[in-house]
Amino acid sequence: MASSGRPLSPEMKRVIVTLKAYFDRNKADLTEFASAQLTADALELNRVTVDRVMRDYRRDPNSIDNPQKMRGKPSYAVDASAIAGEEKSLGKTLLKKRLFQMPLRSTFRGR
Repeated sequence: MASSGRPLSPEMKRVIVTLKAYFDRNKADLTEFASAQLTADALELNRVTVDRVMRDYRRDPNSIDNPQKMRGKPSYAVDASAIAGEEKSLGKTLLKKRLFQMPLRSTFRGR
């Protein structure tokens, strides 16, 4: 059930909350271990993940139904025609720059 790096689904969050509540209710039988650690072990998750889901749940019980925010760099879609036009424009600019700089380099080298 491990989902390293991927956002948790609302169903998985609900399972985490339900299982943690179960371990909390049966604390008397399981005094050696923390219920968050038992939940993490049972679902093959990191304890930090369980703690984060439970913290969000305590703040807002409806948070488990919300999709998780995407993290990292967003992907951007650019129309291919826009890229082709920019490449042409950039190519012309670089060519002009190169042609302009060539005579200067040869004079400084003593040629």
